[in-house]
Amino acid sequence: MAFHTSNVTGQGIGNALSADPANAFGNAGAVRELWRKGVEVYEQTADFFAPFEGGNDSIIQTVTDTTKGRGQKITFTTMAGLYNEPKHGDELFDDGDAFESIKINSATLSVDFMRHGVRYTERAEEFMGMRGEIAVGIPRELGKWMGRNKSEKLFMSFLHHGAGANQIIANSKANADALFTADTLDWDGIVSAQTQLSRLGGSPAKLGRDQNGNAIHRYCSVATTDALFSLEQDADYKDAHEEGGPNAYSNQLFTGGYSDVRGNIIKKYNPIDHDGYGAIASPLNPKAELGCSTTNGFTTNSTTGVANLRIAGGGSATAGALTAPAYFKYFPLFAFKFLATDTLSLAASLYGSGAFFVAVVNHPNAATDPNKIGFYSCNANDGNLLTVNDKHQSGDANNHLGSLPAFDAAVHTNTHDAGTASVYLVNQHGVPYGHTLFMGKQAARRAYGKYRNQRSEDSHEGGFVKDIFVTSVFGQEPVQDAAGRRPGYLILTHALQYAGVPFPTVTTA
Repeated sequence: MAFHTSNVTGQGIGNALSADPANAFGNAGAVRELWRKGVEVYEQTADFFAPFEGGNDSIIQTVTDTTKGRGQKITFTTMAGLYNEPKHGDELFDDGDAFESIKINSATLSVDFMRHGVRYTERAEEFMGMRGEIAVGIPRELGKWMGRNKSEKLFMSFLHHGAGANQIIANSKANADALFTADTLDWDGIVSAQTQLSRLGGSPAKLGRDQNGNAIHRYCSVATTDALFSLEQDADYKDAHEEGGPNAYSNQLFTGGYSDVRGNIIKKYNPIDHDGYGAIASPLNPKAELGCSTTNGFTTNSTTGVANLRIAGGGSATAGALTAPAYFKYFPLFAFKFLATDTLSLAASLYGSGAFFVAVVNHPNAATDPNKIGFYSCNANDGNLLTVNDKHQSGDANNHLGSLPAFDAAVHTNTHDAGTASVYLVNQHGVPYGHTLFMGKQAARRAYGKYRNQRSEDSHEGGFVKDIFVTSVFGQEPVQDAAGRRPGYLILTHALQYAGVPFPTVTTA
């Protein structure tokens, strides 16, 4: 199927439907068939963290200060508890050292503008038989865009703004490069993470009330669908359902969903592989669709507009040639922007500033080498393209890439085509990995300033051209305590098992 990108104008839509320039407006019946009246709204990921917002007992503490605008700050003050030894008997407070000092820490949360807008014409509405429906649908999609951006920025903040105490590795491995296929999210990992979060100072958040009106306090474990795939296969987790769950078909083994694990609510995060021009997956499971073609491991690219030694995203050659979309913004070495004045420092990021590995996996329907995998080392990432500095190739027997096995033509390849391959973040063993987020009370703060999802519009040319905008002034950041720690959350890094993707099982280096 051919794809066409244009502004929402009658002319642009006509060009999309007709390859004949003389028939620039195509066929009205075809327009209605393609668009259908009402413009079907595809499911998209909205603001994942919105249900967690609330007061001091919530996971996301929220404050609104409508006086705050561009680049301003909201200050939060935290005081530590008192822990000095008591005076006994006739002991006196006879000098200044006898009194306990009050330990106070002030943390500032910057807020700034985040805006987006689209433009369409009255002619487009008339031509598509959709008068008024674009005006109704676009604000809704702008609101969803705002929600997705708020969520991804908070996920990235959890990943990269914490300290070493906020980052743990599955099965107590030394780092992500030490993970093997079996080091996935499981029952033991969730219990261990909650124990470590409690030791750090985290406490359960208020997540609602039971039928008797009693407050329900729980920790919350946020995992992607791909991370939960391994949990559902975990023997301990299945045994708990079989032995402790209800009988017959009301058991979650049959009905679906996830039961609590030792006081942890399991919250599934399902970032869909959408059909737009932008990053897919999430910060918890970096992934992209290939947008360029190569027969020699990206030494050269056969896709116009994509330089050699580059990996493009987007899922098609057309998408790969676009320079604006940040298809790889969740991968390492990207200078992710949180606010206008806050850009991720690569040296301070969870991934560090060194080269990283990706796997390019051909789909089962690939024209060449279906289901085969290519492994590549990348040393630069501008969000739009990855730069390849080494590859796993034929002849790699003793001095091969990372800790990968020798190149095997039955498994490995350097031939990939745009649209029929996916790009995954992997470690030196070729094991795909990602993260699960564990949160307690006051894991993060969100501060809203002058505007919160403010919708506005401008008209031009006597109302013929419409611009629709969404604006928020806000900031968000994991909460700090009086010692400058962030005790409300943990990030567990673990192997991922992508269902249906033929990654080899790795059990040893």
